[in-house]
Amino acid sequence: MKKIIFLLIIYSLNIFSQQPNLDSNLIPKYNLNEYKYRYFKGDTIRYRVSSSDSIVIEFGKPLVRDRFELIEVTCDSVLKNGRFMISIRLLNFITDEAIVRGEKIRKTTSPWINRKVSIVIDTAGNRYSPTIENPNIFTMSPGGAFQPHIFIPFKEMYKLDNESWIVKTNDTLAENGNPFPIVNESYLFRAYPPVDTLDFLCNRISFIKTSTGKVTTLTDDVQILVEAVINLGGFYYLSQKHQIPICMIATSEQKLQITTPKRETMPGYHYISTVYLLDTFIPSPDRLKYYDRIEKQKEKILDKKKKR
Repeated sequence: MKKIIFLLIIYSLNIFSQQPNLDSNLIPKYNLNEYKYRYFKGDTIRYRVSSSDSIVIEFGKPLVRDRFELIEVTCDSVLKNGRFMISIRLLNFITDEAIVRGEKIRKTTSPWINRKVSIVIDTAGNRYSPTIENPNIFTMSPGGAFQPHIFIPFKEMYKLDNESWIVKTNDTLAENGNPFPIVNESYLFRAYPPVDTLDFLCNRISFIKTSTGKVTTLTDDVQILVEAVINLGGFYYLSQKHQIPICMIATSEQKLQITTPKRETMPGYHYISTVYLLDTFIPSPDRLKYYDRIEKQKEKILDKKKKR
């Protein structure tokens, strides 16, 4: 009996000794991704925005339109607390719109063109102190009060691949209209491995957002209250090196309730598919000096290692 047990032990040891070493390439690797904004005074970034809209009011015939916009984002200053004063302008705008099966009408003018809006954001995307030029002139952006916006709040800035997190915010979307639309937003984010897009190595996330919004608009001196329930989803790409948005793809459904001064309430729907793409990035001299300093620091570290 003892001999049998001894032979079994020897056999087991041989089996384990023959097991191959685990290939390190088969072990899952998890990147720590950084989601944060960084701007320098004088940075200028332009985005091409392509959108398709479908708008229905009181179950009437849909208004469909294709929208093309050029939006400029400029960092006016970096505050002492590390926050960024950002200005946003709609530089130009083209839309082709029609009632379903009707003749398309092209529009190239909007009172929102060249209207300067300023917001303060921090590295995590939290918003502060919205302002606008000519605050007594009331109008909405071509995409409406609740269109997808390019500055989304990350809150938590370091995430592993495939990690998810939830963010809740109450934001003022000054870039979408005056009076400012107010939204109460809940995001579900998911981090993904970095990807190269538009020649930028980007950290990317998917997001799902549910929110409620409210804004009072003025039409022919008549105040109209617009309330919305918004469902939105998409993908977001943030440059690893520059820490600016490179691309955002989003689809949105807005369920609207429009109330007139006579207390008449009309239902409505606004569907939007939109893509923000980086068009031009003009880094400021301060940003270029920062990159130069980082490169010199790397060179010093490499030199020290070579001398060891």
